[in-house]
Amino acid sequence: MPSPKTNQPNRPQKSKFWALVELLFQGLWKHRLLYLALILLVMCSTSFVMYHLKARTAKMMIALNYEEATRGLYPNNTRFNISLIKSDDVLDRAIAKAGLEGQVTAQDMAENITAWAANVNGMQLPSDTTSYKIATTYTITYEKNAEIGPRISARDMLSLIVESYKEAFYEDYTYVEMGISPDWSECDKQEYMEIGSFFDKECQKLHRFLNTNAKENGTFRSELTGETFTSLRQKVDNFTSIDLEKYDSYVLQSGLSKNRERYISKLEYQNFLKNISYQKLMAEYQNRLHTIEIYDSALTAVVLIPTLDTQNNFYMSRTKVAIDYQASAAESANDSANDTMAIIQKNEYAIRQMSAQTANTPSSIATAESMIQDMKQKLENLIETSRILNKEYIRYKTKNYLTISFEKRSLADELSIKWMILTGGVTFCALCARVLAKSKVIRDKDKTK
Repeated sequence: MPSPKTNQPNRPQKSKFWALVELLFQGLWKHRLLYLALILLVMCSTSFVMYHLKARTAKMMIALNYEEATRGLYPNNTRFNISLIKSDDVLDRAIAKAGLEGQVTAQDMAENITAWAANVNGMQLPSDTTSYKIATTYTITYEKNAEIGPRISARDMLSLIVESYKEAFYEDYTYVEMGISPDWSECDKQEYMEIGSFFDKECQKLHRFLNTNAKENGTFRSELTGETFTSLRQKVDNFTSIDLEKYDSYVLQSGLSKNRERYISKLEYQNFLKNISYQKLMAEYQNRLHTIEIYDSALTAVVLIPTLDTQNNFYMSRTKVAIDYQASAAESANDSANDTMAIIQKNEYAIRQMSAQTANTPSSIATAESMIQDMKQKLENLIETSRILNKEYIRYKTKNYLTISFEKRSLADELSIKWMILTGGVTFCALCARVLAKSKVIRDKDKTK
């Protein structure tokens, strides 16, 4: 008797499955053009909808490329905060650039902006218990406000927002005030002969500032004024040597004073103190010279020792001995004494000139005041020109401090290919289910007959 086949029970299931597949294929093939058109319509509709949804959102990256960013600071060493991009100042600028005044407010636009740290490529900061890093790259997303019409896309609006952010960044957070604005009220309180010293002090401050920048980049030229740090430094030197010298000479020769008796007393007391300093310096000078005379000549012999130069080559260097230090100190004391004596002599001359004048003449006062006003105007112009040049130079130095890049989308991302395939597949499955359900209904009707 033949043994029963073990695979016989599976035959009905397999036949039923293939019968179902055949039935499904026949149902789909019967309306193939209609179903294909429906699937394509759903896929294209999905792509269209997703494209417009994505068009309402824009994304970009902001990278901070300056040393202070690794410490969480702006270039001017104030604390960095990416939320500046959502501030009223920045968004009001962007709205004005887009010509949307009255259509949308800064507060409404801020609600559609999201900013967060994209990564932590900054410098690791030390800590006793924990360690962390400062973010230097940020992601900015913007969802287009409903109040904005189709004329401006989300990408264009985000570009204007970031452009406004860069303006605020460079204007308010990279520039450090020079700190060279004179206090003219202090100038007006001083005597005519002291005003020259006031101007000289202010000129020295401006000269140091310009000299520092000239060493860094002396050829940088302002687009607005055509000046360089070197040319402005020369103008300050000319102001000191011409205008200021002319004023000092005039008031000294004229013996001008706002309060003659009080100023003469001040100069006399100043000379009293200067004379004491002069005597001390001359005594030190004489003592140094005497020390050199009695110094043992046997100790002043030249000593040569082998020494390495900057090129790592040996040469014989002469060592300094005590007499060299004595000579240097004597020279320094003598120079200081001469400077002190020059001040004393200048004060004595000023006292003589003021004592010779019974009163200031109206014409001499008017001339001095006119010279002061002219010097004020010239110095203010130099300071303002320096400030303009400094702002342009800082903008030039910091132009690469921010790197802006939009999110790059491929064609597949733009068309939402994945979503198209997904919705196309779901539609196909739905059609298959419909064909099977319809076939089942037909079979059931045939059975009832």
